[in-house]
Amino acid sequence: MVVLAIIGVLTSLALVYAGERRANLNGLGSQLVGGFDAARLRAIASQRWQRARYDDDTRRLIFEQATTAGMEEPDDWSQVEVLGISRPLELAAIATTANVATGVDVPDEGDGLDEELRFAPDGSAVPRTVYLSAGDGQSRLRVVIYRVTGTAVVKEQW
Repeated sequence: MVVLAIIGVLTSLALVYAGERRANLNGLGSQLVGGFDAARLRAIASQRWQRARYDDDTRRLIFEQATTAGMEEPDDWSQVEVLGISRPLELAAIATTANVATGVDVPDEGDGLDEELRFAPDGSAVPRTVYLSAGDGQSRLRVVIYRVTGTAVVKEQW
């Protein structure tokens, strides 16, 4: 009986911990959506391109703004904000399309991490899908950025 009670307690702790990872992953997804929406709004307000790029070495998403105004693609950028991604959460991949449907055109982990997420002064964006993982191989979601509206949305699973 004691052994069964201990197993029951350990099982309940494992379930709570797995739920916590999922909550943290949802929190990261919401943070990214907020960051991308802020970049889109900054682009409209300042009439300057905005971009986000992932630095895999430091595990940070760096938000930058063009130094010149206008719709022409800029060459020079200045840093605006930084978002760190703490373990065990991972930015697993970035696709060069807005992958709305689950399981369609899913990149391999590590693919596209050098891709930039860009927001134009007219509010549009370069379409991208950012794939996130909780490190357990089961908790996964993606953030889709639409081209025409530049809006970002969290989608369940990959």
